Amino acid sequence: METSLSLLAKGFLLFSHGVVLVPLLLMGFFTKGNFLLNFPFKRGSVDWGNVIVLVLFTMIFNGFLKSIFLVPLNPALGIQGYAFPSGHMQVTTVCYGLLLQMYSHTYLRIILPLIIGGVGFGLIHEGYHNFTDVGCALLFGVASLFAFAKVSSLSAIRHAPHQIGFILIPITGFMILGVILRTGIFAHVGKVWLGLISFSFFWQLFPRIVKNKKNQDSPEKIP
Repeated sequence: METSLSLLAKGFLLFSHGVVLVPLLLMGFFTKGNFLLNFPFKRGSVDWGNVIVLVLFTMIFNGFLKSIFLVPLNPALGIQGYAFPSGHMQVTTVCYGLLLQMYSHTYLRIILPLIIGGVGFGLIHEGYHNFTDVGCALLFGVASLFAFAKVSSLSAIRHAPHQIGFILIPITGFMILGVILRTGIFAHVGKVWLGLISFSFFWQLFPRIVKNKKNQDSPEKIP
């Protein structure tokens, strides 16, 4: 029988999996951050678009880091792959860390750090990673947040925020090349890269789609 700590750990780990992240990010983007909460925000779908782009970038960046260090997962898990740094922890840090920057509501200031810490606890408690894997992933995630903030503050990006995806596409392309040369693995990072490319083009067109829809929904003026 599973202990209460084990159940708690697995509950936290859900927040690092696609079953939670994908609906969360898509709902946030398409509702401009207003889904369920209606908390104050600055730029709506722009901020949530940044979260999606950064999460996709982080997944590829983590794969690149793993290809450098080549630290295998615990054989007892029966899972092929590399452990250092933890991908789930790194993605969790950048996703909920960026949301923490976006929202100033008191409850979220408590809940979001709790989720980040809870995921780290879950990864260690369930034996997927050790403290080093999780701690360094947290540091890489925080470093990514600082770097992303610097890039986002550039004048060209402030005026056209959707362009940041196109900046990251060639950078991540070189990272994927490094992953292939070091490990021969392409499938996972390749799918994420296609996701980054697809979303970047969609984000480019999204304002026009919304504008056209508004024009179609508005009643025609009678002369």
